[in-house]
Amino acid sequence: MRKKLLTVSALLLAMGEPAFAAGYIPGFTSLPGLGGGVPNSALDYTFDQSGLTGSFTGNSSGNWTLAVSGTGASAVYTPSASSTFTTINPSTYSLTAQFSGAGAFEGGTLSISTTANATTTTLLTENLTGFGYSAAQAAIGFTTQFTGGTYDAPQFTGGSTGDVTYLFTQGGVSTGFSPLSGIIHGFASGTLQAGAFANIESLAAVPLPMPAVLFGTGLAALIGYGRKRRPSVDN
Repeated sequence: MRKKLLTVSALLLAMGEPAFAAGYIPGFTSLPGLGGGVPNSALDYTFDQSGLTGSFTGNSSGNWTLAVSGTGASAVYTPSASSTFTTINPSTYSLTAQFSGAGAFEGGTLSISTTANATTTTLLTENLTGFGYSAAQAAIGFTTQFTGGTYDAPQFTGGSTGDVTYLFTQGGVSTGFSPLSGIIHGFASGTLQAGAFANIESLAAVPLPMPAVLFGTGLAALIGYGRKRRPSVDN
């Protein structure tokens, strides 16, 4: 029985990233402004209204880089039923994600900062820990882990250690087509495509929706625990 448990857990762990990358971004369709349904307390931050540009490029080593950046207004939310928020303008957004030639996600970082009176303050830094996309919504998403910044504090994060960060356009969520569509098609087809894009916005939700919590090792651990508690039927 124990050997079977280990085998199932290992298999689920191996399947974790492809399952996330191949089909959905947790909770995206029900986020505020995109149909409603997620409590205001789930909001983490938003960045500008279509204020981000970026590119997806390969290099001579066969690896790929997604780079997204922009300067504009951002809003950081304090978890509460009334969804109180602080607007920071100007602020600078920078996201970099690395992929293998086969399209496997290999990590990345995200930072948001602001500059006033020649002094730069880091608002938030995160490591990107998982990658997903939705062709139907023309959107890309990442699970993250907080690593620092002024707004990496319980009053802003709700006590979570990470969030789900999305790249999208409002129109793309409704129509399934956006400046990100070509890149998403490359992931979906298994043939990566270089491209540049503009007029993208970013939004994050925290704490992580349950599908993201179950991503990877969490799923394996929970399944293993559930099976362990069942009465044994082995002879």
